[in-house]
Amino acid sequence: MIAEIQPELPELFCKWENDIQSALLDHDTSPDLYRAVGSEIRNMVSSANQLDKFNFPNLPLTVIGRDGERASKQQIKAGTPANEAVTFEKVWEELIFEQAQLASGSRYIKAKDAGDNIPYD
Repeated sequence: MIAEIQPELPELFCKWENDIQSALLDHDTSPDLYRAVGSEIRNMVSSANQLDKFNFPNLPLTVIGRDGERASKQQIKAGTPANEAVTFEKVWEELIFEQAQLASGSRYIKAKDAGDNIPYD
């Protein structure tokens, strides 16, 4: 798995202690991670249907979305074909924006220059 994925830590993470760096790299290559992602994908339609039937409570909601341009560049660098990366990010941004519509008075913030890892970017 490590040879196939060849995980790399962002520069910021390389300043952290070695055991934390190791744990982050182990996470990226864990079969459990891919089982969880597979489960999420298999249940995506069912989960969306459940949300459609659910009355979301009227509470303050802020949805923060990544910068699609930066995220698509990251995907392309990781080997995703450019047209797929750009299309994926357009759909992703639409879905994230829709989340912000779940509650009245909610807001959507686009994290400029942030990729998939918003808190660190």
